[in-house]
Amino acid sequence: MNLNHHKRKKIVAALVLATILVILTYIFNNYLFQQEPLVKNGFYFNTIIAIQLNDSQDESLINTCFDMANTYEHYFSRTLEGSDIYNINHANGAPVEVHDETAELIRYGIAFGDLSDGVFDISIGALTDLWDIPNNNGTIPAQTQIDAALATVDYRQITVDGNTVTLGNPDAALDLGGIAKGYVADRMREYLNANGACEGFINLGGNVLTLGQKANDEPYHIGIRKPFGEDGETITAVDVTDRSIVTYDIACGSSYVMLENGEIVGTFALFLGEDESYRVIEDGAWHLDQPYGTIHRLASNGKARGVSKACFDFCTAKVSYLRADTHENNRTMQSLLEAYGFQKCGTIHSFDGLALVAYDYIVHS
Repeated sequence: MNLNHHKRKKIVAALVLATILVILTYIFNNYLFQQEPLVKNGFYFNTIIAIQLNDSQDESLINTCFDMANTYEHYFSRTLEGSDIYNINHANGAPVEVHDETAELIRYGIAFGDLSDGVFDISIGALTDLWDIPNNNGTIPAQTQIDAALATVDYRQITVDGNTVTLGNPDAALDLGGIAKGYVADRMREYLNANGACEGFINLGGNVLTLGQKANDEPYHIGIRKPFGEDGETITAVDVTDRSIVTYDIACGSSYVMLENGEIVGTFALFLGEDESYRVIEDGAWHLDQPYGTIHRLASNGKARGVSKACFDFCTAKVSYLRADTHENNRTMQSLLEAYGFQKCGTIHSFDGLALVAYDYIVHS
């Protein structure tokens, strides 16, 4: 009897010890991963890119992303000899066979041209070549050169038939710089998520895509750079979760500022193309099923009146169909949207499950 009791005490002690070891191992592993995120840098697309994973120590995942960057650079670069875009730009108007992703991205570019009524145009290659930004020492091209290059800009003369791309103007040239990095970042995120890496960020030369939240479950706090400001000077900052932020405003053409008497009084982002969080809408429906622009991150310094109206006026002048969302408790933003004429459509959910009130606006000619 005493022997059995002694055995039971040993078994209980062993179980307690095993439980403690499991708990300590869990705590240690979580502490390790939170304190030591996996970070690697590379150089692609003529810029430094960085990928950080907070929930994985598998370096091969980042290496595969770098392989993807190398592949896409050989598809989308206009300066890399032998790339799809280089071949199109040097074909003198002859048809060129390209990879599936290149054809897809050019189609997106054409759609964004339609959506923005030509404000966004991927056929600006001849114009950007004049500046030769990576090597330019500050020289501004002559106006005659600029006028000649502008005469070649017209996305409507681009034809995509399957994987065959033809430029109607043999002097025209494509430049996918306004959308290529965002496309690549989305493909990287899809790969990382599919392989269990769901927390971290992808930074492609200022095109920042966040994966989930930070290790402490807080959103990423990202500054928006001030155009022509001092190095590192920001206009404002936004908290984001599982979303993309593009900080090089001039390069991507999606972030804007509003000025009053030379002072920045507001900022907002206007994105052209599909927003993944808008694919599913509950308790209602969008009023149109067609390409749209999305207003995000409208912010004011609180010193000026009419900031929201100025934003909406600007966006409706550029895009014929707009969508927007705001937190269900943000009554002020809801009132501003509704006062302008936005219609409530239903509820959408952000990638972290946050319920947001969805709106859209149809520009009537």
